[in-house]
Amino acid sequence: MLQITRFVVNMIEENTYLLYDETGEAVLIDCGAFYPEEQQAIRNFLTEHRLRLTHLYNTHGHFDHIFGAGFIYKDYGVQIELCADEQFVYEAAAEQMRMFIHRDLPLDLPPVGRYFKDGDILAFGNQKLQV
Repeated sequence: MLQITRFVVNMIEENTYLLYDETGEAVLIDCGAFYPEEQQAIRNFLTEHRLRLTHLYNTHGHFDHIFGAGFIYKDYGVQIELCADEQFVYEAAAEQMRMFIHRDLPLDLPPVGRYFKDGDILAFGNQKLQV
């Protein structure tokens, strides 16, 4: 059965979602975890529930939704997967941050592992999500 856990993260209070099922496979959606304690909360949840993170999906490439992509890539080797229409937005995330919050904060942009499009199926465990 699909389980969903929400983490409210970063200075903008963005919603990061962790989805998992009985297989132990898990995916993160919009990992905006910026602060070390937010990143640790995600690590702890994965460990305590014996979950294996297999994907990092992003609904879009705004900076507040991708703050955590770097730590996920470094800790778990999971690359971000993003809507193809959002490639430019992802690549311009640092500029967006300067425009919206008038600050330069650390923003680690790992390589994009896959671009998806409307109608694609994103699968993990026994679950299928349609874009």
